[in-house]
Amino acid sequence: MSEGKTKTCPFCGEEVKFEAQKCKHCKELIGDKACPFCGEIVKVAATKCKHCKSELIKSSLISSPKATSDSNRLGFAITALVLGILTFILRIGLRELALENQLTEVEAFWGLMQVGFFILLSLVFGIISLAQKRGGKGLSIAGIILAIISIL
Repeated sequence: MSEGKTKTCPFCGEEVKFEAQKCKHCKELIGDKACPFCGEIVKVAATKCKHCKSELIKSSLISSPKATSDSNRLGFAITALVLGILTFILRIGLRELALENQLTEVEAFWGLMQVGFFILLSLVFGIISLAQKRGGKGLSIAGIILAIISIL
């Protein structure tokens, strides 16, 4: 590209450098960026992707698909960790109540069933997160380890 190349700002009509991402006159974002959801090229000022119809954040001048998708992909790992912590705490509480003979056999059985359900969920979310390389590897592993400890 030559240095003298310019383009017209679609908002104010003034001439700006061809490479400009923001108009120096009206301060509006101009140019193109990759949609963080589908990777297709959209206008920087776009609020909705014309390809996948996803809502876009206007404030990010240069958007990286990896940056936005990583924050969205931590959900499984965080869920695995929270469920792992929950199962660990519930299991300790059940053990204490059982040792003090404060639970009937039926209450102990249903308590263990509930803890078992949370253990299963923690393992599933952690394994899915690791298998799909969703991010938060350490969170997933911690959730899985807490769930396994809760089994013992």
